[in-house]
Amino acid sequence: AIQETSQEREFEAIYQESLEAQFTKEVLLDVARTTGHILRHNPVIETIKEEANFGGKEQAFIQLDNGRSVFVRGKVDRIDRLKADGAIGVVDYKSSLTQFQFPHFFNGLNSQLPTYLAALKREGEQNFFGAMYLEMAEPVQSLMAVKSLAGAVVEASKSMKYQGLF
Repeated sequence: AIQETSQEREFEAIYQESLEAQFTKEVLLDVARTTGHILRHNPVIETIKEEANFGGKEQAFIQLDNGRSVFVRGKVDRIDRLKADGAIGVVDYKSSLTQFQFPHFFNGLNSQLPTYLAALKREGEQNFFGAMYLEMAEPVQSLMAVKSLAGAVVEASKSMKYQGLF
């Protein structure tokens, strides 16, 4: 996914504008690699899709009482499956700590995660374990606080907490 994204025209155009933009690109790619490494070794979940598209113009997402239709399309950053029971979860990457807030959802201000779940339900999924945000930040660990490099990975993974609906 990192290689594919890095080669997109828009990505290259944005991150070639200046030295600062090039530095930002390298930091983001490093965070993505580190996060990917930690998530790849998760004994509880497996990633089954990345950047999964949903919706479109073919079928209405919601049919309103007045006969009008609402069409929704989007892209889920990641879809995971629990190894134990096959339940599905959606993950949305964020560049800063983001929490799902029910008051915002009920006031129409934050419908992203529930929309992802509704999209998967429309595609036949029934067993969900959650919809969550994951902050894409470089986990920092003191090597003096761990006994081995493997211990550093374990400690770093603890700092990657999901925020959302469970």
